[in-house]
Amino acid sequence: MLDADMIIVQIQNNSLTVSDYFSNKFGPPELDTTNNGTEDLTLLAQDNSTLKVVLFKRKLHTGDNNDKDFVVGKMDLLWAKGNTNELSYHGTTKGEVQVDFSVNV
Repeated sequence: MLDADMIIVQIQNNSLTVSDYFSNKFGPPELDTTNNGTEDLTLLAQDNSTLKVVLFKRKLHTGDNNDKDFVVGKMDLLWAKGNTNELSYHGTTKGEVQVDFSVNV
């Protein structure tokens, strides 16, 4: 995906990782750290049961040129799921979701 900030979750041997990626071309994305960027994600919790739940945090504005700013309020996000443990084309397993990042005080 061209010009895309990506948060990629990978599960291998019941171990979960979350990493900060960017893609500036059609083809596999690269870690932000390989493009003069920074790793801006922190894994907070995971569930190793049948249902995988991932909780992580990231600043709304990271200052990293490879990251897109999150906005307070509604934001459209794209998602995709691959069929292997390797980063590869996801095919038709993809979609869009609107997430509300409103702050309740």
